[in-house]
Amino acid sequence: STQGESEREKIASESVQQQKKRQSESTESALSSLTADVLLVDDDRFCLMAGSAAIRRMGFSVVTAEDGDEAVKMFEETRSSFRLVLIDKNMARLHGPEAVKSIRKHFQQVKERERESSEPPREGGEGNQARGEPIIVGCTGDAVKESSEAFLAAGADRVIMKP
Repeated sequence: STQGESEREKIASESVQQQKKRQSESTESALSSLTADVLLVDDDRFCLMAGSAAIRRMGFSVVTAEDGDEAVKMFEETRSSFRLVLIDKNMARLHGPEAVKSIRKHFQQVKERERESSEPPREGGEGNQARGEPIIVGCTGDAVKESSEAFLAAGADRVIMKP
């Protein structure tokens, strides 16, 4: 019985190791398909330049967009993929909250298509990230509560104040 238990433990251990390896490979595969770690969206070119430099100094890759419309197109048309989106509130053409709403709608549609075609959902992290959806952080210099509420109502995960 001791030998039988030892054999079962060995098989269970190998099974767990194989499962961890598969999960690690699928995570690596999902990460390797990223366009960049961060999408930085702002209509102020100085903010894009300074923000990109700071993000790169922290060791992350970054792509920039000059307004919400360009950011939305990156998801819808070029199928770009990011871990994190940092997006300004007040921009030309399409403001931050409206862009966030469009990005969330895009991922909802992707999820519905996957469900209809019975494709397995994309693997990845937790929550929205499991579907390849980025964490979205609204950035605003407006100190009024309504600015934060607009981002959160649109689907942003967090809102931070710009200095």
